[in-house]
Amino acid sequence: MKNYQSFDEFKEDWNNPDYQFELSTSGSTGKPKKNLLSRTKIVISCQNTGSAIPGIQTQKSLCALPTGKMGGFMQLARALQWDTTCEVQKPSSNPMLFLSPSHDFENISLSSLQVHTILNHDDSRMKLRRFKTVLVGGGMFDAKLIQSFQDFNNTSVFVTYGMTETYSHVALQKLPSTSYQPLPGVEIKLGKRDEICIRSEITDHRWLVTNDIGEMLKNGSFKVLGRLDNVVVSGGLKFQLEDIEAIIQEHMEGPYFLSKKEDVVLGEKLVLVTPNKEINLGVINSLIDKSMGKYARIQEIIHQEVILDGVTGKVQRIINVV
Repeated sequence: MKNYQSFDEFKEDWNNPDYQFELSTSGSTGKPKKNLLSRTKIVISCQNTGSAIPGIQTQKSLCALPTGKMGGFMQLARALQWDTTCEVQKPSSNPMLFLSPSHDFENISLSSLQVHTILNHDDSRMKLRRFKTVLVGGGMFDAKLIQSFQDFNNTSVFVTYGMTETYSHVALQKLPSTSYQPLPGVEIKLGKRDEICIRSEITDHRWLVTNDIGEMLKNGSFKVLGRLDNVVVSGGLKFQLEDIEAIIQEHMEGPYFLSKKEDVVLGEKLVLVTPNKEINLGVINSLIDKSMGKYARIQEIIHQEVILDGVTGKVQRIINVV
């Protein structure tokens, strides 16, 4: 998929019936692969978002995500379908730096990395508060970040859940809620391994099985707990890497991630990957002991560079092979 530099450039391709839009999947439902997009499903996704978020169909939008990926691409598509204005900005970790304090943009989609950067910059924070609707994707939100939006009284903030295969989000978590509500016409259930399964008109009414582990709530909403490939079985007990990362995150400096290795005694052992050589493993493991028990302790530290996506902030969980 090309990266569009302007809304008019996107409209030109859309108005050409022979033009085919192609995106690579993220790997949420299996190995990444190229995917030709259906214009009909693009329109359905736009309609579902418009039905779920009051007022968004008339709002002027700022596109600060890569338009060659689903998040930015669908911002352009929604603006076109709703006949509203959309300005394309070159993606950066802090799109507020390029805006006037009195800007008139009303809705924006952001990655979790962009949100973290903006909320830690006073002027940028004030500019974000001028938006009526903020959609956030690209990672799981922690309680501390949710609390950071408490004073956004005139702004509706939605954390999104979706993937390329579902043509952007299929569920929204309106802060301060801690669970996702499926969009109109979207069904969610859990599979045998508690993996999230999705069915809607966009999936051709077939169940789409993801690699995300979820929890269903009585009111029909759900939570995302982590990924199937991030489950470690140590000492016969199952642990989710994301749960352990949440325990240690406030005591870690710099980028890091947890991974696993085969172990003769434990079956699988937990390893910490970080470039920081000053980590006190005893302190970190004492925190894990209190919450998860001894089998969830970190058994090894691998010192290497940790690569982050420049826009989404997602960690690339790759261990260098020596």
